Amino acid sequence: MPDPNRTYALQCNFCNKILTSGVTRMKFHLAGIKKYNAAPCQKVPQDVKEEMKVLLLKSNDAKDKKITEVEKLRSSVNIDHSEGEHESDEDSDNDVMILSTSGTSRSQALWTSSAR
Repeated sequence: MPDPNRTYALQCNFCNKILTSGVTRMKFHLAGIKKYNAAPCQKVPQDVKEEMKVLLLKSNDAKDKKITEVEKLRSSVNIDHSEGEHESDEDSDNDVMILSTSGTSRSQALWTSSAR
């Protein structure tokens, strides 16, 4: 039985080894893959071993898909503000004037209308 004070501890049902590093490392243990410092289980049935390999591959595919989607979104964002920046400044109705920053914890700003 794993230590009840360690809620993240898992015990292998086949070899009774206690892993304190999470579900993914248990999957590597059951799949027989020597990765992330997980010793392969010697007593796991072949069908469970194959199922764990499928789950790990599925997880990697989902992660790769998410990374691809994020990269696609990031490439579509234009962070170059040089185009159209001058036009947006002219459209602004407000200007900011810093009065003083000394003696206070925050800057004090005065908003004036540029239309005046």
